[in-house]
Amino acid sequence: MLNTDSTLASAVQADNGCGQVLAEYKSTYANQLGVGDCTNATQDKVACTQPHDSEVTLVTSYPASATAAFPGNDAIQSFVDQNCTAAFSSYVGISPDQSSHVYGWISPSPGGDWNSGDRTIVCTATNSDNTPITGSLKEQAS
Repeated sequence: MLNTDSTLASAVQADNGCGQVLAEYKSTYANQLGVGDCTNATQDKVACTQPHDSEVTLVTSYPASATAAFPGNDAIQSFVDQNCTAAFSSYVGISPDQSSHVYGWISPSPGGDWNSGDRTIVCTATNSDNTPITGSLKEQAS
């Protein structure tokens, strides 16, 4: 996932052309994901018994009105760090800094998604080496 690397995500989201690519990369299903759903590289749901790229740990909304201007990458990053870290710890059973897994996220792009009122943040758990996961990470404390 592009958003698992905060430097890369910020650079991609800051560039209008790349932001459009990211918006296309973000599946229309991202807003339909729920906690415990497993996803492939394009954020489509797959059975957790199959190899998958991530598992949803939280679905929340960035606290801004549908007409608010994009708050900037730093504000999104701060919100994600606080909420996705807590969700990861609760879901996996161990904090990300003690785990062999990392948290990632899907967030509205500063252009099309944000401008259309999307404030959905989807937090995920992934393998730190980006290898596929088989089975659920829920309460695995690994």
